[in-house]
Amino acid sequence: MFYFPAYGGLASFFPFSLGFYGYCSGREKAATGLLYIAFSIMTISLTFDVLGDQWGLWHYRFNVLPILPTYLPWDLTLMPVAVIFLLQIKPEAHPFPKALMFALGTAYIAEPLIHWLGIYTTPHWRHTYSVPIQICIYLFAHYLSKRNRYQALND
Repeated sequence: MFYFPAYGGLASFFPFSLGFYGYCSGREKAATGLLYIAFSIMTISLTFDVLGDQWGLWHYRFNVLPILPTYLPWDLTLMPVAVIFLLQIKPEAHPFPKALMFALGTAYIAEPLIHWLGIYTTPHWRHTYSVPIQICIYLFAHYLSKRNRYQALND
């Protein structure tokens, strides 16, 4: 098997290309709100990731930074950019189907993939446990996107 952390920078290219697409698609006026949402999602996912690792629910085999026991490319790039990308697609659509699609995609596609790649092990965690957490994360991001402090996504 190949040494996956060496490809962490390459794995981060895809989410940034999605973010660039969102910026170039005429949503640059809503960039402040999207960055606020992205930072909120980064904070939530990093916190949950650290807690899960510290409580022994899962364990990462590789530390990108020796001081943090998490896999930062997922928490700081993939998760927030995926949420922002989904928020920009049909922003007037009902949030629950999009939240369910996001949760099922992360729980049953992304998590098994990084488990198969050998990035982390799950001694006390099932992928199904992630679904309600991911739904709540997406719905929180949707709530933040509908607040009136920033320009709406559908303008």
